[in-house]
Amino acid sequence: PALPTPPTLEELRAGALKAVNFWAFTQQNAGFMWNGKKFQSDAAAREALLTCHAGGIGTKLGYWRDADNNNVPDGSAGMVGSLVQAMLARGEEIFIRRDTLKEFVRGATIEQLTDFAPSWD
Repeated sequence: PALPTPPTLEELRAGALKAVNFWAFTQQNAGFMWNGKKFQSDAAAREALLTCHAGGIGTKLGYWRDADNNNVPDGSAGMVGSLVQAMLARGEEIFIRRDTLKEFVRGATIEQLTDFAPSWD
């Protein structure tokens, strides 16, 4: 049997760009830190935070729950605003890293792309 044909540079680039997008998506959903605590950032958590923030309200419960299900006291509109700012800052870090990785992929050689895996490193 014939050996498989190695992927072309364009095939490797396409795969690497897809991997970068998936990496960024998983990072966006992996949570963010605020005041030493991790908070959820999946679609439902982002919607809840942004809805409270857009309405200029906090939570009636007097707390927001962190990613470990601990109640974080306050829950005021100010706290929600701070959480939104932390979430957006993390999103910006991810966006910048994603673009940096894509630029690397677009200029990379076959050798560089063979073992390419998106990361913060």
